[in-house]
Amino acid sequence: MRRSLTIITIMLMATSLFASYSIALPERGIPHFSVISDDGDTIALDEYIWYKRWNGLLLERIDDGIYSVDEDGSSVLLIEEGADIVDIRDALRFNDGIELMISALPILDTDAMEDEGVKDVIIMTRLSERERVRLEALGFDIEERRPGDVVQIGGDGTEEAERVLVTCPYCHRSFSIYL
Repeated sequence: MRRSLTIITIMLMATSLFASYSIALPERGIPHFSVISDDGDTIALDEYIWYKRWNGLLLERIDDGIYSVDEDGSSVLLIEEGADIVDIRDALRFNDGIELMISALPILDTDAMEDEGVKDVIIMTRLSERERVRLEALGFDIEERRPGDVVQIGGDGTEEAERVLVTCPYCHRSFSIYL
C-alpha cells in the first residue's frame, strides 16, 4: 500500500513538472479560449488580444477566431466557431512550429494540415466513426473533448497527460483517468 502511494505521488509530481500551461476550451457563456498559466493566472483570448507576451508565452490573434499560443517555438493553434476556412489555411501555412491544433469547428482541412505537418488535433465536436477511421488512416491523432474542458500543454507543445480508459467491472461504464 505504501509503495503504491509513493509511486502515485511521484507520477503526479512528475506530470505537474511537465505541464507549463493549460487551455480552457470555450463553453456556453464563455465563447473564447482561455490560457491558464502554471501559477494560476488566466487570460481570455478575445478581441483584445493581438500580440502579447504573457507569463513566458506569446499570445497572438492571427485572424477572427484564430489564435496561436507559442512557447519556445512550439505553437498551439486555437480555432473558434465562426473562423473562416481560408483564414485557417493561411494560419497553418504562415505559422511555423504548430504541433497541436484545437478546433471548435467540425470540419478539418486535412490537406492544409498535412502540408504543414500538423497531425495532433483536439476537436470539440463528435466525429462519426467513418470520419474517425478516415482521419486515422491519414495519420492524424484526433481527440474529442467537451466544451469547457481544460487541456494541459507541456513545454514541447504537446499534451503531457496520459489518458487511460477504464471500464468498471460491475456497472460496465467507461471513464478516463488522466495520469
